[in-house]
Amino acid sequence: MTIKFEPTGPRVVLRPNLPKKQGLIELVYDERRVSADSDTGDVLAIGPLAFKDWGGKEVAPWYKVGDKVYYSKYGAKVLRDGKDFYIILNYEDVLAIIQEGQAEDVNQVLEDEGATS
Repeated sequence: MTIKFEPTGPRVVLRPNLPKKQGLIELVYDERRVSADSDTGDVLAIGPLAFKDWGGKEVAPWYKVGDKVYYSKYGAKVLRDGKDFYIILNYEDVLAIIQEGQAEDVNQVLEDEGATS
C-alpha cells in the first residue's frame, strides 16, 4: 500500500485497526471515533527524526514499518485519504509491539462476549 504523504520529524503514520462493528458511514461522519475507539494499528511510515536523541544521535529503534502496535489514542491526528484512514503521531506514542498470540484487549473480549452494552 502506498500512502500519499510521509511523516515529518519524529512522527509515524499508522493504519488503525478499526472496530469490526464500525461502519464506513459512521466513520465518514465522525472521524474522531477512529482515534477514540481504536488503539492498535500497523506501522506504515516512520519520520526521519524518529529514534534520535536530542543531539541527533540515532538510538536503537524498538519497532519498524510493518509492525502491528498499540498506540496512545490521545494526541493522535486522524487523516483521511478517500475511504482510507490513517493515524499520525509522535514515535514515542507507540506503546508496544503486538506479538502473535498476545493477549487480547479485555474490553474487546467483554464486548465480544456480550458482557458490556
